[in-house]
Amino acid sequence: MREAYGLLIASIVPRPVAWVSTRSSDGVLNLAPFSFFMGVGSKPPMLAVSVGQRRGNPKDTTKNIRDTKDFVVNICTKELAQKMVQSSAEVGPEVDEFTLAGLTPISSVAIAAPGVKESPIRMECRLHSIVDPAPNPVDLILGEIVHFHLDDAILTAGLPDPRKLNPICRLGKSDYAALGEIFSIPRSD
Repeated sequence: MREAYGLLIASIVPRPVAWVSTRSSDGVLNLAPFSFFMGVGSKPPMLAVSVGQRRGNPKDTTKNIRDTKDFVVNICTKELAQKMVQSSAEVGPEVDEFTLAGLTPISSVAIAAPGVKESPIRMECRLHSIVDPAPNPVDLILGEIVHFHLDDAILTAGLPDPRKLNPICRLGKSDYAALGEIFSIPRSD
């Protein structure tokens, strides 16, 4: 199994990072990055995050989402990469990763879970479903995006500009990348 994991993370590159913030039912904040992440539809806007289990048990992120039914996906920039890695530390559920990484929680508009104030894009999500793709020890979380927060500084013509956003992506092992060359190819239809 570990060999397949290594092959997947080194082959499916680059992968965007979902920096997921949640709040436990006891009020403890949680923040963790996941690179098995994607958009799944636009009407309604939905995304998916795959959260690996730890020793056969759900991670705090999954537990919090299951209990509270909401979460925020924050987009991590190159400037925030070190803090993102700090937030991935294996710590107990009583530890607030916002504090651990020196980040600022900011209240959401439509849900209880906070976002990362320093992140230029935050997507507030309500839980749609959690899929257990047994026998894989992961929880596939589907969320409906109910509110977008976009920093004006990263917008061009009202949309996020990847050059201004400067997002990071995950490669294999401990490797990350920023955007390199960006080019356009017009469609022929």
